[in-house]
Amino acid sequence: MINLKNIFAICVVLLFVVSSSSVFAFSFDPPDEKTGAPGEGNCTQCHVGNSLNDSGGSLMLTVPQVYTPGEMYDIVVNLSRNGQSRWGFEMTALNQNNVRAGTFAIADTNTQVSETNSKQYIQHTTTGTAAGKSNNNQWTFKWTAPNTNVGPIMFYAAGNAANNGDGAAGDFIYTNTSTSEIATYGVTLASVGTLSKTVSTGAGTSYTLRVTNTGNDSDTIRLTTSGDATATLSSSSVSLAAGASRNVTMTVSGGSLTSAGEYKVNVTATSQKDSSKTDTITTTTTVPPVYGVTLAGVGSLQKTTDVSTGASYTIRVTNTGNTNDTVRLTTSGDATATVSPASISLNQGASRTVTLRVTGDALARAGDYVVKVTATSQRDSSKTAEITTTTTISSVYDITLAGVGALTSETSDASEGVSYTLRI
Repeated sequence: MINLKNIFAICVVLLFVVSSSSVFAFSFDPPDEKTGAPGEGNCTQCHVGNSLNDSGGSLMLTVPQVYTPGEMYDIVVNLSRNGQSRWGFEMTALNQNNVRAGTFAIADTNTQVSETNSKQYIQHTTTGTAAGKSNNNQWTFKWTAPNTNVGPIMFYAAGNAANNGDGAAGDFIYTNTSTSEIATYGVTLASVGTLSKTVSTGAGTSYTLRVTNTGNDSDTIRLTTSGDATATLSSSSVSLAAGASRNVTMTVSGGSLTSAGEYKVNVTATSQKDSSKTDTITTTTTVPPVYGVTLAGVGSLQKTTDVSTGASYTIRVTNTGNTNDTVRLTTSGDATATVSPASISLNQGASRTVTLRVTGDALARAGDYVVKVTATSQRDSSKTAEITTTTTISSVYDITLAGVGALTSETSDASEGVSYTLRI
C-alpha cells in the first residue's frame, strides 16, 4: 500500500459583485486570486456588510474523493441561500507548495477559465450568474488530475449569494474546501475458518476466503488458483468499494485427490487497477494413506496332474491402496510350494502377476493338495489377501509279480511236488 502524506488544495471562490460600477464588471469577469487559498483574499474584500459564512446559506463542493493521474472528473459547486437571486464563484487548484495542480475545463457557457501568477482559475460567466434564479444555483465543469502523483489535492471554494441589486450590500460570501487523495490500491486475503483439512480419497472439500479492498478507491479484484489440485472459485472476480470485503468459496475437486499426500492450492487476488497489488493465501488438503491388496487367479486355480509333473499357477497381485506399497507373498498348505517373486513393489492401483509352483516331490500320493497363497502389505500388515489352489493327483492302479528264489531249477519226485515263493 502507498500512504500519501502530501496534501493538495483546490480553492473554489464564488464571486459575484452587484454594484453600479465594478460590480457590473464582476458579473462577467470576476478578479482572480479571491479564492481564500493560502496567500489569497476572498470576496468580502468588496462585498461587505455581512459576515463570512453567515448562517442560513452554504457552499457545497462535489469533488472526487480520490484521483488517478491523468483522469478527468466532473466537479460540482452548489451555492444556496434563501432569498438570494444571483450567483457567482471562482476556483483554483494548488498543491501543498501552493503550485497549480490539474487543469480545469468548461462544460458549458456558465463557466470560464483564467490564469494569474501560474495558477489557473475557473469562475462564473454572466450567463452563469443565473440572474433571477431564487435560493440556489450550481455549476458543473471538468477537472483533469495531474499526470503524476502529486499527493492529496484540496478544493477551496468561495461564492457570492447576491440579491441581484445594485451595490454590494445584501450579498453573502461563503467559502469551503474539499480534499482529493491520490488513489491507492491494495488487496488482502484471509481465511474464514481453517485453511487445512483432512479428507478421504476422492472426497473433495471447500474453503471460505475473505477478499478485502485495502485501497482508498473502488476496485475489481481478480481471483485465480494454482497448485497441486484442481480448484474452482465461486467468483473469479469481485467488485469492492474502498475498505469493503466479500467472502468467496474455493472448492478442491475430489477427482484431484486420488492419492495419499498433501495438496496445496494457492489463491491469488490481484487488483485490476494496479496489477502490482496482489495477495496470496494457501490451503492444504491432506489425504491420509490407505493400504490394500487383492489376489486373483489368471486361469484355473484347480489342476489335475501326475506325481512326477507337479503344477504351476499364475496369480495377479493388485495394490488397492491410495499410495505405493510393497507386498510380501507366502504359501501354506498340503504341499511344498514356492511363489516367484516372493515380494513385489507396486504403485497405487498397479498389478503384477506371480507364479506359484507346487513341486512333484510333494505329490507322492493320490488325492487333493490344497495350497494357500497369502499377500501382506508391508506398510500395514493388517491388510492381507488370500487365494487357494487345489492340485489333484489321480489314483493309479498296477501290480507286479516277482519270484523269490529260483523259478525253474527245482527237482522233485512225483509224489512230493514242488513249491515256489512269489512277491506280489
